[in-house]
Amino acid sequence: MVDAATSTIYSSLVIYGAIGILLILVFERYRHQVEVYAPRIRTKPDRSPRTPKRGIFMWIRSINEISDDDLLAMVGVDAFMFLRYLRLMAKCGTACGLVGLFLLCPVYSTAPFNDANPGIRRFTMGNLKDQSDRLWAPFFMAWGYSIFLLYLLHEEYKFFVGVRQTYMGTGDKDVPAQTYYSVIVENVPIEYQSTGKLRDFFTKLFPGQVHSAYSALKLSKVEKALKLREATKARLEGCIASYKGTDHKKIPEVSLKSNGKPVMCCGGKKADAIPFFYQKLQDLNQELVMLQERVWRSVREESAEVPQDSVIEADGADKSGGELVAEAAATDASKVNGEDVKDDPTRILSTCGFVTFRTLQAATIACQTPILSHAHPSMRCYRSPSPGDILWSNLGVPISWTRTAETITSVVLYAGLLFWGTIIAFIAAVSTLSNLAKYLTFINSLDPVSYSVLAGILPVVVLAVFLALLPVIFAAIATSFQGLKSHSAVQDMVYQW
Repeated sequence: MVDAATSTIYSSLVIYGAIGILLILVFERYRHQVEVYAPRIRTKPDRSPRTPKRGIFMWIRSINEISDDDLLAMVGVDAFMFLRYLRLMAKCGTACGLVGLFLLCPVYSTAPFNDANPGIRRFTMGNLKDQSDRLWAPFFMAWGYSIFLLYLLHEEYKFFVGVRQTYMGTGDKDVPAQTYYSVIVENVPIEYQSTGKLRDFFTKLFPGQVHSAYSALKLSKVEKALKLREATKARLEGCIASYKGTDHKKIPEVSLKSNGKPVMCCGGKKADAIPFFYQKLQDLNQELVMLQERVWRSVREESAEVPQDSVIEADGADKSGGELVAEAAATDASKVNGEDVKDDPTRILSTCGFVTFRTLQAATIACQTPILSHAHPSMRCYRSPSPGDILWSNLGVPISWTRTAETITSVVLYAGLLFWGTIIAFIAAVSTLSNLAKYLTFINSLDPVSYSVLAGILPVVVLAVFLALLPVIFAAIATSFQGLKSHSAVQDMVYQW
């Protein structure tokens, strides 16, 4: 009888090998559909390889013709180093596999046979007896592999230093030059939460160095109302289509709570769905008009402030940095023009803003030195992401909440790491056929071959699905819970965990 370990390996080789061959054949058949497999050839022809010639596996030849310098220019530093990392792991895996196959497997398999290690286990270290002289083989193998890996890592770090220095000096051609001169300002005090005031504030700190400024708006309510309106419109159109599709014989209904809101599952009082969703859509339209008017009023007020170009010359040197600190310290952070606006629910200006400088030196100084550390100790500047990297919907999230959410997330995930073995053991136990057979009785009627294949592949598939869902879960936490403000920050959080 074939043991479980051997059946697991055999079934994995057969199933995954068949799936791999099938995917390669499908790709080879349809790879000429450029819009699906190579859209960059159309959208970014200067940052993509030439179109491969027709023929079986001709795309491999096209890839091999690309030099490292051309590849770096095409994909950027991050993707280029990730590809080199994959190549590094391929080198390590190939070296380890060849040595294990031609050195360790013969050493293990030629040892005196142990009946407790049938099948594939005979080619493992478990086939060796205690205190066997053959244990020197894996000992030297482990040391040799570790030294080889450290050497490759050292060479990759040396190469990365040069690539990074080149990138820091030249930048990326697809990233707007303004990005390198811009900073994102967090925890902006209330009295500076407008475009003109924020620019005036930094102009006094950096006379003649500020190009422009922008105070971000909190549009989360507008976006939420828009999503709710789209969902309500879709349900209304669905009800109308159902009503007309049944020749006006079936009137769609909706279940309502006592407060007039729809019931998510079951229960509630029945009501005609079409009039309900039509009235709700009208209410949402009115709400959107009010919200949009509030936004436009704020934008018009911003435009009526001091013109951008005149701010550099207006009172730029009238007050020193020390006088500005004293003035800001004497300002009540909860009042603007004598009015209390700290808890104003209609205020759409956020604690986040952007400032673009005229020189890299000014932008660097703004990021590396605290701004008004005595008057506003929490106000900080950071390098601004590129426009395409920014999560605009999260700009209104205060950085204080982001840091609190990061702390909570770290505590929960560290607890998950401590009990990672328990989680994996639970997944393995749930996906074991002997346990599933208690609830799925048809498993006991499977033939031995099908049972062995299923026993070998099911735990692997369940674990693979679980691991594939983890990055999606982490990205959702970083975006919705932590409120990170850039896609790269979200990716960093995912890769960190």
